[in-house]
Amino acid sequence: MPDPPIPSDVKDKARNLELTPTVEFEENLVTVTLIVFSKWGGFTRHSFVIQKEFPHKILKYTSKNLVPYDCRIRF
Repeated sequence: MPDPPIPSDVKDKARNLELTPTVEFEENLVTVTLIVFSKWGGFTRHSFVIQKEFPHKILKYTSKNLVPYDCRIRF
């Protein structure tokens, strides 16, 4: 069964996203930000603040849905 087509408004919003992952270095922290696509959520930005020194612990995690989408297929 083929996936349903993605609506044009979702495509238009997605085309305007900057998809390049970023890495920002501070004195003791590193922040990694990336965008992920899921058929059951859409485009979501995930940001991780990571301790620079070993052991590299994730100190903070945030996610924000930028372009919602749900393919309506359930398993």
